[in-house]
Amino acid sequence: MDIDKQELKSYVFNRFRNSESLPLRSFYKNVYMKDAIDVALDNDFFIKVLIFNNDKFNIAGNYTFAAMFIDDDMVLNKFQKSLLGAFIRYIFEFIGYEEYTRTQLNKSNLRWGRLYRKVDV
Repeated sequence: MDIDKQELKSYVFNRFRNSESLPLRSFYKNVYMKDAIDVALDNDFFIKVLIFNNDKFNIAGNYTFAAMFIDDDMVLNKFQKSLLGAFIRYIFEFIGYEEYTRTQLNKSNLRWGRLYRKVDV
């Protein structure tokens, strides 16, 4: 699956800016997360692993992102977790995944994640 990184980045940042949630609209104020998201969006390997882990191993995208871009000793606050969840949701929306189920991983700072699925028409 080829994904235009610039279109994806534009879509994600527009979704943040146009969110009904005031905290999500101000995501750029959290420099650590904004920078990590920016790096992730430029990383082809991350996008491929994100989709592969979701589809083949039932590993939620926020766990994949955290493993690749969050410092091991960092504990994410509630706002950062919300940003991360929205970011992953926007990626999967962009590539056409419409349904999700919640999943839980108790061994992580991130307790809950979502597995996305394409809807066959």
